[in-house]
Amino acid sequence: MGQLTPPGVLDRALRFVDLFGGTTVGGYTPRPGPTDVSGEIGACYFEPSSPLRDLTPAQRQVLAWLRAYRPEIEQAERGLRIDRQAIAGAIAWEMLKNVWRQSLRSVGPGKVHLWNYSVTGALRGLRHVGAFGLLGAISRAIDTDTLAKQTEDAGYLPAQTFESRAALLATPEGAIRYIGAIMAAVADIAVREGFEDIRGNPVVLTNVYQGKTLATWEQHLRGKPAGAPLTGGNPMDIWVAAHLRFLEDGVGRPRIPPAP
Repeated sequence: MGQLTPPGVLDRALRFVDLFGGTTVGGYTPRPGPTDVSGEIGACYFEPSSPLRDLTPAQRQVLAWLRAYRPEIEQAERGLRIDRQAIAGAIAWEMLKNVWRQSLRSVGPGKVHLWNYSVTGALRGLRHVGAFGLLGAISRAIDTDTLAKQTEDAGYLPAQTFESRAALLATPEGAIRYIGAIMAAVADIAVREGFEDIRGNPVVLTNVYQGKTLATWEQHLRGKPAGAPLTGGNPMDIWVAAHLRFLEDGVGRPRIPPAP
């Protein structure tokens, strides 16, 4: 189920898929619909077979993407000791439930943020709008201390400039690596603060991935009794919990290596 060329178009047209060793075969691509799959999927795929019934065309496209990038997701699981279904779940939810063609705030599979909105900065900017102009007020509302940058700062990934980080996150391989590293940092913080090891818990991992930065996650844990159970409850982790069979069909069962 290889990626079709040229990528980036979700329509029904004759395209060629690279199988193995340069062998290609032509076929008509499925058509999920103009707003069913988010643009970071990057290409159309031949519709894959699945033991799961009643999958929509959009779900089959995302399933094909997960199978195409299963080796990279497995590599992230091995290297970072993070449940592959958590990584795949974050990506699949963003493709299926947070459908955008283009975004200025995020890029690539999983929609890792390049910057966040800062309410405090926006309010400060509005108070000084006379001195700095509207552009200055807007710039104060943009916070580049994101989950991705904090993960770099914590030593889980090499430090990047804004531009180089954006370029890495725009690729499936780079995005998968970042998502795995983010979740590894999230899991390590939980253990350090006296909570359970959540490396094999895709529900909690995707909950934090969608809703917090490393700084706010640490702050959240310090406000809880040590050892209290960690649970989900946001749209991403609820969807992941309900679609674990779908994620397993895409990337297989987790095989997290033991701690060194």
